[in-house]
Amino acid sequence: MKNKRELIRTFDTVAEDYARDFRDELRHKPFDRELLARWSAALPTDTQVCDLGCGPGHVASHLEDSGVRAFGTDISAGMMVGRQGVVSENVLRCR
Repeated sequence: MKNKRELIRTFDTVAEDYARDFRDELRHKPFDRELLARWSAALPTDTQVCDLGCGPGHVASHLEDSGVRAFGTDISAGMMVGRQGVVSENVLRCR
């Protein structure tokens, strides 16, 4: 990538397809869910977690659903918009 704007444009271009293809990704990955559960169980009480480069926010949403205070952020506004039906507004923050 030549620069940050080109990177953002690239992610914005594929955002809708990416969100569609990965929104249910964790459903089919029991090992990943187990790792996230063990990791989150080891966190100090009331820790807030940031999922950097969260894409459509499926991991941050999974953590929130598991009782972890989590939010996601991504450089691509398109990725954030492409998350329709994946996560609540309060979980994601753009840039």
